[in-house]
Amino acid sequence: NGIYYNLNDETQTAEVTYGDNRYSDNITIPEKVTYNATEYSVTSIGYYAFRSCSSLTSITIPNSVTSIGEEAFESCSSLTSITIPNSVTSIGDGAFHACSSLTSITIPNSVTSIGSSAFSSCSSLTSITCLGSTPPSASDLGADTENCTLIVPKVAYNSYLRHAYWGQFLNIETIDVDYKKLTAIANNAE
Repeated sequence: NGIYYNLNDETQTAEVTYGDNRYSDNITIPEKVTYNATEYSVTSIGYYAFRSCSSLTSITIPNSVTSIGEEAFESCSSLTSITIPNSVTSIGDGAFHACSSLTSITIPNSVTSIGSSAFSSCSSLTSITCLGSTPPSASDLGADTENCTLIVPKVAYNSYLRHAYWGQFLNIETIDVDYKKLTAIANNAE
């Protein structure tokens, strides 16, 4: 399908990797790929996988992916939106560094850690939405904490406010989150 993968025969998993292909427009990563009659589950987006794909405008990540590697989308300057599925638990250092057209991002409650500078030089980023009741581990994401709005669940407002990093945002808004409904939606999506 034009996407490069590192295949692990032992675990039958695949990692999206950097190739000589310059990805553009809209990309959909499949949940599974087949090579030599063996099916592999796509579980990660690796280091530099889509780096400098300046014509990439949107990407769909399947529910099979659990990690987004370091600098995976660095300098994807035309990327305007990305949906991170509720299967992802970690986002690597500089994952979205210099995605200058990215205006908003939603971090699902499955994410427990976000690497440093994940959103540095994202000059158009105006909002980050977190659906988790526990703030993800983060030290300095590089987001503009003065002008970017952090949107968090109402029940978790104080947890984000007291967090060493998340508490630096000057604009923190809350939303009502029905976790039972979200769980039902997530289970149906799988």
